[in-house]
Amino acid sequence: MKHLSHDGETVTLHRIPALTERATGRRGIPACALDTETTGLDATRETIIEIGIRPFEFDPETGEVVWIGAGYNALQDPGRPLQPEIAALTGLTDADLAGQAIDWVEVRRLLDNSDLVMAHNAAFDRAFVDAALGGDTRHLWGCTYKQVDWDTCGTPSYSQEVLAIWHGWFAMRAHRALDDADNLLFVMEKSARLPELWTRARLPAFRLRAVGSPYETKDILKARGYRWDSQGRVWWMEVTNEADVEAELTWADEAVYRKRGRLQVEKLEAWERFVVGR
Repeated sequence: MKHLSHDGETVTLHRIPALTERATGRRGIPACALDTETTGLDATRETIIEIGIRPFEFDPETGEVVWIGAGYNALQDPGRPLQPEIAALTGLTDADLAGQAIDWVEVRRLLDNSDLVMAHNAAFDRAFVDAALGGDTRHLWGCTYKQVDWDTCGTPSYSQEVLAIWHGWFAMRAHRALDDADNLLFVMEKSARLPELWTRARLPAFRLRAVGSPYETKDILKARGYRWDSQGRVWWMEVTNEADVEAELTWADEAVYRKRGRLQVEKLEAWERFVVGR
């Protein structure tokens, strides 16, 4: 954070201002920032209790946000009491949610009008949103956590709060859906990372699964960057170009399979990224 310190001893942070509608008269890439609050982590058993969506347009070359529209924020009654930890995290109560309902027609309209749906943990938010919309969506999602190379700015964490602080800003309210969506958009514009996200979000991905890999190679796979899928019971990783696919196939032939098997390769189109089960 040396860039924020004038004396080497102190750092000055500024509060993220309330986001307001903006119109520059220029056209850009239509997008939206999205965040959800939920009753838990598992989209197959839990449900959304709040959604926040902020439509905007941005210049794909500079990252300047050239238009900001009215945000959509709604609560959803989950039909059961909130767990104490969820109430503490969000500040929401059962009374706040009683009788509330998200307009999913409006949610779909906002997503359909966006060439990019931006979320800080797209795999999490998409799982819940797709489940609510019926799972038949083909929206292009971009993940500001995984598809932006934050290491280049030296941040010690990719959490949204830390990224804001690392760029000189702080938010008074967090874990409320529209506030988090607005704060994410603010940080992405100020850090000039929207073009990077736009480029990476449109790339296809190749998912590599080490099917049938010997148990004794688990540490080798983990060290290589593979992650364990507890449901599929397989080590896997994703890469975004064919050269990396070939490199992994060659490496795995020697280090994992010893010529007795081969990595399973599946190509994912850009819109299929972060879809549950893909």
